[in-house]
Amino acid sequence: MAVLRTNLLLAVAAIAAPLIGSVAPAEAGCACDHPPPIRGLVYPRFAQPGQTVNVYTTAIRKNRPGCVQTGALSFDTVEGDGDPYSENAQVSNLAPTGPAETRIWAKGCSETALGTAKETIQSSHLTVLSQRLPIVEASGTFYYTTLAAVDAEGTILVPFDLSEVRDPTQFFVTMWGLPLRFDESGVVYFNADEFNLKLFESAVLDPDDYQWGRYYGVLVEPSGDPLLHSDVLSYWRHEFHTYEEAHRPGGTHEEQPNGLHPDGTVHVDHDLLVAAISGTINGRKPKPGVIPLVIQVQQIISKDPLRYDEVQAQPPAVLSDNVFYVVVDQTGLPTVQAIDGITDVLDELDMASMTRVHKAVEKVETKLTATVGGLLSKRRP
Repeated sequence: MAVLRTNLLLAVAAIAAPLIGSVAPAEAGCACDHPPPIRGLVYPRFAQPGQTVNVYTTAIRKNRPGCVQTGALSFDTVEGDGDPYSENAQVSNLAPTGPAETRIWAKGCSETALGTAKETIQSSHLTVLSQRLPIVEASGTFYYTTLAAVDAEGTILVPFDLSEVRDPTQFFVTMWGLPLRFDESGVVYFNADEFNLKLFESAVLDPDDYQWGRYYGVLVEPSGDPLLHSDVLSYWRHEFHTYEEAHRPGGTHEEQPNGLHPDGTVHVDHDLLVAAISGTINGRKPKPGVIPLVIQVQQIISKDPLRYDEVQAQPPAVLSDNVFYVVVDQTGLPTVQAIDGITDVLDELDMASMTRVHKAVEKVETKLTATVGGLLSKRRP
């Protein structure tokens, strides 16, 4: 993920914007006027299994059966969007997490002006995401285990589902057992359609000027234990009751089948987010593929943003009294399990589950430790 090339991409976007479509800007849309994503060979560049993506390819033409492909994408499940070089494809439900390559052969297809079409969509163009982490609406400390994707550029991609969070909430997110160093320039949070939710098309001097609520961006705080844990993502999310009311059926911003609001502005989803984190471990970027994570999410329902240093200096009782491990089944449904004490969290985690995660990783990277405990003890000073 080209997290560190945002300024360059914005310049390209300014040139490419007329090619994306003649829709009204999202200034009166959801929460702010985010610029449209830059459409590359595959758009969006990351997706969950079963999600539809758009592929710009010369290897397939509509209404020409017999084309076959191998890899993460299937082109025979969804119709195209009308562009003769653009095809909609579905990410296979069996596609493994991480960068994904797809090879396309025009077997049995008519020849194109370029000759018999044959194409390989390199893994740098598409990353298959892990299961979304469902965030609960409550104050407390929550732990998740996941096998997160690392894209071809070494950026860790962690998808979150905030659709249940409507009260204003302060979040502090840490990757336990992973001494990942990063700063704010290396963090982008996208929605599922690859809208960069950190970018805006018009300048707003007052955070209160945004349509649905105040916005202060994503901050990065230094780790309290840099030899063991990652730096900390700090994000305050304003209330979303007003947003939800406007987007209900019959509401002023009800999303239409074409992805627009009744007034013609673009709908920008703010519930299904992907945190793209570009950092280093011992001076090196993570290897592309997958990485096992234990993610700690401290969250406090608060009408105003909270400072991380102040919260850590005097932690509110709600963070230590309400400690949970969130188990997500294969359908994406969460089960919240209470944990007695924050110091015993690792003992209470589903170690069998994490062992399976590590065994899957070992097929790609044999140097990874087989258990979370081993991973932590290896990095413990």
